[in-house]
Amino acid sequence: MRREEMAIFALLAEFGLLGVGEGVVRLIGSNYYRDMLQKHRGQIDEALHLHMGMPFRLELIEGEPVLPDTPSLRQIERQRQEALQAEVLQEARTHPQIQALLAQFEGQLRGSGRWSRRRLVSNPGAEWRTRRAPEPWTCARTLSE
Repeated sequence: MRREEMAIFALLAEFGLLGVGEGVVRLIGSNYYRDMLQKHRGQIDEALHLHMGMPFRLELIEGEPVLPDTPSLRQIERQRQEALQAEVLQEARTHPQIQALLAQFEGQLRGSGRWSRRRLVSNPGAEWRTRRAPEPWTCARTLSE
């Protein structure tokens, strides 16, 4: 994907979908993003034509995307991330090996930070470990104490 296409995608991700029909794609978003998209209007219309198989026009309406009726891609991603984080924390709260480590090192689980299931890996019968992510717990003291 070219840098310009990535910028267009990032801008479009801020808009909520109002509807698609009669040759028009209606999006809702702030004037700030709408003004930034205006210079890419031709590329967007061309991409819509290619994707939809016929000419489609993009209509941008001023307003704020709102869950669940007119969500933006950014809002959906944030909602999924928060749900996944809550699921991982709940699983960690009930995992006996994690609980044993927390008790041993006077640690506690935190609800902050960004987690994904790809980062937290469980080996059946072995230990939990993380990949390129901070530990899912904090300790009141360090191992050197």
